[in-house]
Amino acid sequence: MFTLDEFREAVKYGIKIVLKKKDEVVIGDDEDFSDYGLDSLTGISLVLEVEKYLDIDLGEFDIDEASTINLFFAKAKRTIEEFDA
Repeated sequence: MFTLDEFREAVKYGIKIVLKKKDEVVIGDDEDFSDYGLDSLTGISLVLEVEKYLDIDLGEFDIDEASTINLFFAKAKRTIEEFDA
């Protein structure tokens, strides 16, 4: 399993890759991804990048229901726990 800190780093890395950012990504845990420029298509790419970074599989994951780092982390954690059950 992953910690919130590890997940946060994975999301920041994913945003940097998906949005082709050169600078460090600074986003609060409760800041909406759309405020940072992510939409539904780039959100899918973000999920894929986070999966690769953490070496996890979230299946068919709807990022629209988890639009902040904290919501994404909680939903990802629940999803992994359901797969492991």
